[in-house]
Amino acid sequence: MIDYILFDMDNTLYPESSGLGPAMRDRMNAFTADFLKVSPERAQELRRKYLPVYGTTLRWLQQCHGLEAVHRFMDEVHPKNIHAYIGKNPGLRRMIEDLPVGVSVLTNSPPEHAERILSELGIEDLFDHVFDITFNDYNGKPYESCFTKVLSTVAMEAHQVLLVDDVPDYLIPFRDLGGQILLMDETGRHRDSGLPSIREILELPDYLMEHQLISFQR
Repeated sequence: MIDYILFDMDNTLYPESSGLGPAMRDRMNAFTADFLKVSPERAQELRRKYLPVYGTTLRWLQQCHGLEAVHRFMDEVHPKNIHAYIGKNPGLRRMIEDLPVGVSVLTNSPPEHAERILSELGIEDLFDHVFDITFNDYNGKPYESCFTKVLSTVAMEAHQVLLVDDVPDYLIPFRDLGGQILLMDETGRHRDSGLPSIREILELPDYLMEHQLISFQR
């Protein structure tokens, strides 16, 4: 059984097929290419190489290349016109409202982006906390200090908490801490990861009941 759920936000609370996640990846490649003075293709190669090491492109650019313009990075990477990609999701709202456990968001996005996304989805008022990338001084997932600080804030032990995320490299360290995990894998690209998974967020209640992680009152 679990007593708490931590939701990733991008490509988890809304589908990757919305196009917003890929748009942000393209923007991140463009920023990296401009900052390092390399081609977009080379920027993408470097990001893929160092993401497993540093967790985020931001932290890699800060630690290895002296990036100081954090706010410019965040502003250029995260689109403002998110209504072009996502909108209100009444089914998602009902699902979260019906969960008989505490819920928070844990995202590597900046607070402004989190506010836009959650408001556009119509679920901004449903969470105990929105843990954004600034919460742990820009050391987000998969840093252990991020997870332990979040667990302390929600007053839970790792084994009481389920983390739902679309990035295996963020889930595995949480599992290693003793937490429970669920991979959001809309396209099936991580089918060989060996991690428990669902294809879209509205499958969550059935997963929780099937695996006896939550008891819903009917």
